[in-house]
Amino acid sequence: MNTFSSRDCIEYNGKLYFMTEPEAHFIELDYMDNRMRYVHTYNNISMNSVNIDLAVRIGNYGYFLEREGNYFIEYDFLSSKKKMYKINCHREVDGNYAFVTSYKNQLIICTRELGKLIVFDSNKKISQIIKYPDCEKDVCFVCGCKYENIIYLLAESGEKILTYDCEKGQFESFKLKGLQSGKVIDCACNANQIFVLTRYNEMYEIDIRTWIKKHICFSLKTNEFEVRRILMLKDNVLIMPGQGKNFYLYNLKEKDVKKINNWPKDIIFNNNRQKWSKFYGYCEDKKYYYFANRVINYYLRIDKQSGQFIWTKPQMPSLQEQIIYRVQDARDVLEEKDKSLKQYIEYIVAN
Repeated sequence: MNTFSSRDCIEYNGKLYFMTEPEAHFIELDYMDNRMRYVHTYNNISMNSVNIDLAVRIGNYGYFLEREGNYFIEYDFLSSKKKMYKINCHREVDGNYAFVTSYKNQLIICTRELGKLIVFDSNKKISQIIKYPDCEKDVCFVCGCKYENIIYLLAESGEKILTYDCEKGQFESFKLKGLQSGKVIDCACNANQIFVLTRYNEMYEIDIRTWIKKHICFSLKTNEFEVRRILMLKDNVLIMPGQGKNFYLYNLKEKDVKKINNWPKDIIFNNNRQKWSKFYGYCEDKKYYYFANRVINYYLRIDKQSGQFIWTKPQMPSLQEQIIYRVQDARDVLEEKDKSLKQYIEYIVAN
């Protein structure tokens, strides 16, 4: 399939940046010409066998968190240099982060089961560990969302919400009646509401002012993980497909749901990844949501105001560009089965 695979992405100056899985090649997607390019760096650090999970941008820095929770990589867009910082967020081979975001000059990493968050100052280059309240230290928090300076972390059971005020550095904990199906997988929020999605394709609305679970506002009687992500639009909540193929719009005023199918006509799905979510990581600016890509041959942007879907079919780098990058930056080890091995050797001999 004619694309790269990555879990997450960041936007910088109208372009999309991400590190591929599993190679951790640094890629740029330019929306002006739809071309993908390798991003060359001036100081190479060993990236072999690195698996990148989530990513966040703060100003001129991009932060890419390693999947096992041992460190993150800082990329300076102005100097084109990378630097690695150790963090102690490891518990499992995967799934170590509940939520990662930024606030002003801070990178905030909320762990899933370690009972703490880490605040990294992007100016001073120092980290601070902040423990969750004792009553929440053993809770599994699976996802989060942020509105202005408040982070909301959702427990997997749906019975608890932990809030963190990024400005004051303070926690508050709230108990909720458990969701009927439990197993929270995603959430999104605005000034007054949190919408919570479960693995059983149910979405609940919670009033932030009273912490009362209002009702089930969306439900599908189908397989688990039919839907996977939810986004706040101007007048709607957009429910993104997981293993399924339909999008859904929940109208905040009318309280109704509309099914939509907005795929390009020549969309191609990776048949080897049928159990993977169609959409996983994403980033945003004031105008768009930008999605990373793992299973299709297009990249998606969504206009926050109009809800318009903007599909980009990328033009991949040439074989020559790939070889130059793999020699100069990635320092990959190629195997005999690699289709570009012959050209790779010829390039090395000639240079």
